[in-house]
Amino acid sequence: MSLRTLSLGQIAIEIPGSTALFHQYDLDFCCGGKHTLEKMAQKRGLDIDQLEKEFQQLTQQEMNEEDWRNAPLPALIAHIIERFHNQHRQQLPDLISMAEKVERVHGAKPACPLGLTKVIQDVYQHLSNHMMKEERVLFPMIEQGFGSHASDPIAVMEFEHNEAGEQLEVIKSLTNNLTPPEGACTTWRALYSGIDRFIKDLMLHIHLKTTCCSHARCAASNIFERPPVLSGGGILRALLIVRADKDQTAVCCCPQRYLSLARHWRGEIYLSFITGLSKNKMCFSSAG
Repeated sequence: MSLRTLSLGQIAIEIPGSTALFHQYDLDFCCGGKHTLEKMAQKRGLDIDQLEKEFQQLTQQEMNEEDWRNAPLPALIAHIIERFHNQHRQQLPDLISMAEKVERVHGAKPACPLGLTKVIQDVYQHLSNHMMKEERVLFPMIEQGFGSHASDPIAVMEFEHNEAGEQLEVIKSLTNNLTPPEGACTTWRALYSGIDRFIKDLMLHIHLKTTCCSHARCAASNIFERPPVLSGGGILRALLIVRADKDQTAVCCCPQRYLSLARHWRGEIYLSFITGLSKNKMCFSSAG
């Protein structure tokens, strides 16, 4: 499919994620949306072959999805980070930028989704924190084979998935279920198209992550059970989470870089402070 003869506005609406490329190359897909990609590339002195190739890659991404449900855990985790974490970090700032423009320009119109920018910003902050915790705590635990000690982090992750679902329902409500009004400008329609793509990506993301965690989850229910110790005195790359409602001291082997991150796990599962330190063990005490 040749994209160079399509208008910028048509590409922005039909290819979610394309607006980020337009911003990158300073191509106006809103006011200049009637011009073809080829004409605007010539006007900007851009390589049309390279430009078209980059847009084509966006159209191929969804078609090239593989069935990752039975993939080895390390490969599945790497795919989740590359395909979804990194993509969400690109998608959401672009959606925020478009939402700000729609609210600023069309705020007086009855159909304008007032408050949408703030909701997307909240989603971005929520998801950024969520992905950071997975990449720095949960995924390393699973990759090292210590999923049996990840029951509570997994529970928090699942709770935060539900919170994300509630935020998406607010977005659908504000946008009339992502239906742009008659006569909506190109940016408005591209915004809703981009949100639709983000939601579909997020649903697949959550599905694969649930698959990953179900493979790694252990039947053990006592989070205070003593973690295994590596032979040779090596530091175990696992994190024992201490419940805040238990007046109990737990001992585990844990690398230094996990300590501050433990505080980010919300609810009743966080580490309060270090009470002692030995060569290969760190002692933690729970807070009331």
